[in-house]
Amino acid sequence: NAFRRRREAYRSRGRAAVCEALEPILFGDENAAPYRELGARLGMEAPALRTTATRMRGELQKLIREEVRQTVTDVEDCEDEFQYILGLFAR
Repeated sequence: NAFRRRREAYRSRGRAAVCEALEPILFGDENAAPYRELGARLGMEAPALRTTATRMRGELQKLIREEVRQTVTDVEDCEDEFQYILGLFAR
């Protein structure tokens, strides 16, 4: 749900292409294109794209936390569950 919500937010702002282009980087894909290449395709400078990726990570973390809060019965379990989910992406 968090990923879908993030995509929809970027799509509604006319930035679906940026969102899709950065997904491999956000998920740590070793085959992700470098920022310079993505920037050339999107008409953006690499530093601006890197900043956008950083913002997207923060937005995505916030959305994941919101989703996790809806699935745990004890609010104190939320952070443990969130860290577990983040650990899945670190692999």
